[in-house]
Amino acid sequence: MQVALPPGGKETPRFDSARIQALVVALLVLLTGLGLATSAMRWVEADIAEESAERLDRLANRVRNAIEQKFRTPVYGLRGLRATYAMGEEMTRDRFAAWIAARDFEGEFPGVRAFGYAEHVYRWHAIRFVERTRRDGAPDFAIRSDGDAPDMYVVKYIEPAAVYSPLLGVDVGVEAVRRAAIDTAIETGETALSGQVALRGPDGQATPGFLFVLAVYEGGGVPASVAERRAAVRGVLFAALVSEEMVNTAAAAADELIEFDMYDGLPDDSTKPFYSFRTPGVRPAASAGSAIFLPIVIANRLIVVRGWGGPKWAAGIDRTTPVAVGAGVAAFAAGLSFVIWLLATGRARALDLARSMTADLDRLAKVAERTTNGVIIAGEDRRIVWVNEGFTRLTGYTLDEARGRKPRELVQFEGTSTDRDEEI
Repeated sequence: MQVALPPGGKETPRFDSARIQALVVALLVLLTGLGLATSAMRWVEADIAEESAERLDRLANRVRNAIEQKFRTPVYGLRGLRATYAMGEEMTRDRFAAWIAARDFEGEFPGVRAFGYAEHVYRWHAIRFVERTRRDGAPDFAIRSDGDAPDMYVVKYIEPAAVYSPLLGVDVGVEAVRRAAIDTAIETGETALSGQVALRGPDGQATPGFLFVLAVYEGGGVPASVAERRAAVRGVLFAALVSEEMVNTAAAAADELIEFDMYDGLPDDSTKPFYSFRTPGVRPAASAGSAIFLPIVIANRLIVVRGWGGPKWAAGIDRTTPVAVGAGVAAFAAGLSFVIWLLATGRARALDLARSMTADLDRLAKVAERTTNGVIIAGEDRRIVWVNEGFTRLTGYTLDEARGRKPRELVQFEGTSTDRDEEI
């Protein structure tokens, strides 16, 4: 009996824990991949948040710049008006109206409702002031003052007169906020911005707004000391600004991506904004990110803008990329762990097969060793690798003598036919 060995003729070592090791390695790879996926997702989220915060800051500064521009354009108009007083010629109603008419009122001064001049009048000079004013093209002029202060600031000119002539003769120094702005303008010689006031229109309706005030002195110049300024004041020029009209364009500067509140001074928890912008046509939502506080100093007054990303801003934040990156890394880790599992379990199956074949060979070897028949095991080259004791008894050749020789060399005798030789 002759048995052929597989190539190499070596037994694969036993490996019983292969599947357990494969499972452990695959799970470790999967858990590591999930950890990397979470880290990658958070890193991308942080990067997007940083980029969004920088963009929000840029947009908020655009809002601030737009608001500053809207607040400061009336200052240029008031300074131009004061320069006409400094030219030495007496200001008249017609000259005041001509100066306004020469300007592109809506284009140069958006948000400004009116320019006016309020003269400083002591009550004991009121009659003489009224007579002089009536001779200057206002025959129905009369003073309207609810206060009892010794001096008044009476609106003498206001443009556009066709709209705001009903406000002629009003004492604007009666109300405390307006009076504070007037006193500041007189004492500093610079433009002063009032706190929020109610601007009365020709129809009597009140609109939230501000007054810019600039003092006019005798001789046209600005006296050196505060005492001299108080003594030389002739009156004050003023510009009335409507809050909403002034800052709506500021919201447009940021494409309505930012919502904001505006405060007169530093706000605290109890401070209410004097103006708030919310995205029109969109349901209010929680702010996107932290609020940004932007201080604006205008005419020695602090205006604070508190801005944040609105609903449109929140809708534009990239929330899919972090998820996609995390899912991609997790999927790669899952695929890699699956491949490792397949390779490891495939190796385990191969080892199982090898063990089975080895056991079969062991059993066959024991049978071959104990049988009384002659058994030869030869390699692919047909040279003997092993013989049993039955072969030695039958042929007289030991294993050492037979190893490496071909069977026909040992069992062929004189007269053996060629066919028999091939059979052997």
